[in-house]
Amino acid sequence: MKNKTRNIIYITLLLLLSIIVYGLQLYLFFGNPYYSTLFYFLQDLAFLPVEVAMVTFIFQRFLHKQEVEKQTKKTNVIISTFFVEIGLEIITAISDCNINRDKIKEQITDMELSYKKERSLRKDLQCLKFQMEASPDKISRLKGILVKKKHFLVRMLENDHLLEHDSFTDTLWAVFHVADELQMRNIDDLSDEDIAHLCTDLNRAYRGLVVEWVLYVHHLEEEYPYLHKTAIKRSPFH
Repeated sequence: MKNKTRNIIYITLLLLLSIIVYGLQLYLFFGNPYYSTLFYFLQDLAFLPVEVAMVTFIFQRFLHKQEVEKQTKKTNVIISTFFVEIGLEIITAISDCNINRDKIKEQITDMELSYKKERSLRKDLQCLKFQMEASPDKISRLKGILVKKKHFLVRMLENDHLLEHDSFTDTLWAVFHVADELQMRNIDDLSDEDIAHLCTDLNRAYRGLVVEWVLYVHHLEEEYPYLHKTAIKRSPFH
């Protein structure tokens, strides 16, 4: 925001300088043959600030676009690493806790995992209803995965390239919270309050993971079609 304001000030000053120089040469030298050379020199000079302003603006926009694209690629590589390393396992494990998982799998499978359908697909995913059951036999596998890979999650959260990707970072925090909750509890001795709390946490993490996985698949379809096919085959919803 500060850079944008500073750029506007610079461009405004350059435009004012251009107007001043143009006004001086118009009123002082126009029509005087003895100053024709100086007139044309000042005429060129009058438009120099405008040209500088235009070039600076366009160049900065170009550099900013390149930087955004570079950052996006790095972020997508990190997200891809997450799903390959642990994400798919977590989704599968939480799906076991989802009582209506068969219905969810059917809905996900029927959805067209196409980049062109991203908006409508995300909207449909937000409307999906999950019904979690945090019984010991269902969450034991999830606990094992999360405890084993907790250091990996910490490294992901420490990665600066994810700072601009709020939704994925929020999902990571939700998963990390589930890992903390499971690690500090004895899953064989859960109270009703513990189970209710875990179900809420699982629901939040699961919804985020499902949405981010779909976005990840969309990215592969657009950038790496050959990897997209592999991702569909490895879908945790088959």
